[in-house]
Amino acid sequence: MNSLPATSRGSGAGMMTTFQNAAMVLSIGLFFSLMIVGLSSNLPDVMFSGLTENGVPADQAETVANLPTVGILFAAFLGYNPIQELLAGSGPLPGVDMDHLIGLDFFPHLISEPFADGLSAAFWFAVVGCVLGAIFSLFTGNRTPKVTAVDVSGGVPVDVSGGVSDGGEAADQAQADEAQADQTPV
Repeated sequence: MNSLPATSRGSGAGMMTTFQNAAMVLSIGLFFSLMIVGLSSNLPDVMFSGLTENGVPADQAETVANLPTVGILFAAFLGYNPIQELLAGSGPLPGVDMDHLIGLDFFPHLISEPFADGLSAAFWFAVVGCVLGAIFSLFTGNRTPKVTAVDVSGGVPVDVSGGVSDGGEAADQAQADEAQADQTPV
């Protein structure tokens, strides 16, 4: 906020907060999109192989494996097992341990590797974004404002950073700034 005049800092703070809130919403959408891209790269194959290894017929395993990735992601977040709904309605399957498939362990372990791939995609994007932000901020330079104060004993403007001003130009500027601040409506 020091880069803004004192009379504009309230507006500057409001604009900064607005931009931060908008960026937060956009980043959530972006990160979920990256999660879905990373998750969908190998989730259908993992689900198909996991179901067929546990005795589910290939046609039914294919149906479950081709569910939309978004649905599977939010089912995992909500603690919902879509396999229970999709396979339980087909009746008893010979050679399939349905208690294992619809239990609390099978579905979370089945999607854990693809989910880790999605998280990796999102986090690597965040790392790249942070590194680029740091590089760009290095090129902005040092914009430390020169702060002057008036010595009340002699009326001579003093450079707070260490030196004493000659009192000419700095005093005129300080008076102009003070006059402008008095005229500016709050």
